[in-house]
Amino acid sequence: MDMNKLIILLALHLFVNSMYSQTNRWKVSGKIYYNTYHLRDTISGVAMNEISILYFGIDGSLYRSYEAMQGLAAFQKWKESGYIGPNPGFGRGTRDLYYVNPNKKEVARVRDFFIGGDLLSKANYIMPEPMESFNWNITTQTKKIGDFICQMATGNCRGRLYTVWFCNDIPFSAGPWKLAGLPGLILEAEDSKKQVIFRFNRIEYPITEF
Repeated sequence: MDMNKLIILLALHLFVNSMYSQTNRWKVSGKIYYNTYHLRDTISGVAMNEISILYFGIDGSLYRSYEAMQGLAAFQKWKESGYIGPNPGFGRGTRDLYYVNPNKKEVARVRDFFIGGDLLSKANYIMPEPMESFNWNITTQTKKIGDFICQMATGNCRGRLYTVWFCNDIPFSAGPWKLAGLPGLILEAEDSKKQVIFRFNRIEYPITEF
């Protein structure tokens, strides 16, 4: 399956619960939630705080705002009610999604153009991006996050030095945003200036469907 079709199937399934045959379903092994902080403007101090979610499996991972997903669900109910009152889903959560497949060196940003209830109806909403190179340095330092023992790694990307904690017992090279390339799932991450932070919230693993 080509990347554009895969992402569209992923996004439509996650957002509007469309039903596909078992052969077209993305094989999701688990999902992890993060408490996410991003200082968007260092001058004004404008920052984003929200819960984000990462679906991960052997075919890659899909990262997005959980609050945007809730906003879409609220919109669907509002639409079904006959558009009574203001749109309860408007402006909720970050609108972009990120699909990453380290094995195939594939990355794409999916812009959620949400017009008239038709989500991702055109392939040009999918924007391929280069695979980031973090040049990870894996250390021997460990700590417990939730019920998991995690190992520390550091890496540079776009002028930021990231410290991440990944779990070898969850053997998927995935993490929030485009953080990937380690031998286990990233449960927490932050940059050295603490302008971008992903804190572990909860995880569902393994799962058989989503």
